[in-house]
Amino acid sequence: HKPMADETSGILIVDKPQDMTSAGVVRRIKRLSSIRKSGHTGTLDPMGTGVMICTINRATRLSRFFLESPKKYTAVLRIGVETDTLDATGNVLATRPVDKISEQAVFDTVNGFEGEIEQRPPAYSALKHKGVPLYKYARKGAPVVKPPRKVVISSIKIIDMDLPDIRFEVTCSSGTYIRTLCADIGEKLGCGGHLWQLRRTASCGFVIDDAFELLAVEELQQTRRDRDRRTRRITPGRERVGGVVVDHEHPRRRHPCTDRHRLGHVDEVALLLAAGATGSGACRTGRAAQAAAAAGGARR
Repeated sequence: HKPMADETSGILIVDKPQDMTSAGVVRRIKRLSSIRKSGHTGTLDPMGTGVMICTINRATRLSRFFLESPKKYTAVLRIGVETDTLDATGNVLATRPVDKISEQAVFDTVNGFEGEIEQRPPAYSALKHKGVPLYKYARKGAPVVKPPRKVVISSIKIIDMDLPDIRFEVTCSSGTYIRTLCADIGEKLGCGGHLWQLRRTASCGFVIDDAFELLAVEELQQTRRDRDRRTRRITPGRERVGGVVVDHEHPRRRHPCTDRHRLGHVDEVALLLAAGATGSGACRTGRAAQAAAAAGGARR
């Protein structure tokens, strides 16, 4: 392996696509050039989309600082149907009529979940028991029932209602399962329910507008490689890019522009900044650079 001091390090905010595991996102990122080590700061269910904070190379040591931060979601609860996974990917266990459920009853029930509550982790989850994810036990027909634990629902608000579907927005503590929240609301209403759609809109202060789609990240990285090849061939020299000077004759060298931009051995998310990323997908580079700098400081 090449020395980590020559590698790009930082934080990448990804808009996770549907039907991809969090581990799958990390694998895609690791296939990018200069990425030897990558991780994430909180699992998002495969059916879920939205904000996923990925750490790259030395910045992976920052992951623990993000794990306990609150998160915000937009979700759709479908009442009247219960599934074994508590979401739309599972097998239907029971169906019940919802024609007698009033909208007022739904509002009152949903509002009752605000505050500190107890929640049992779902049998189909990445939470581990004796080092093995719970979903592996469940798939073998031997689900493990974990004891309830306390979580905090800071706010929960219904956005739209067209029964049996209820769209709501929730801000909650780390470790909260939105699937379980939906199932518990359905149980309280007396008709059951499951999570139909899920999108994480904020995590650790980063919002969905900060996030890049995976395909865009891969295209940006390819653009950067193509541009570097053209620059080295036609106009050798140095160029200011994203707060650092890129030496195109030695593309792995980074020269700080000023002391204010100095990040030690950590590039300020050069993976994206050097590609000239702009627009709605842009990272909040100030926060990312500060976190990356902290990672460099931790190494020293």
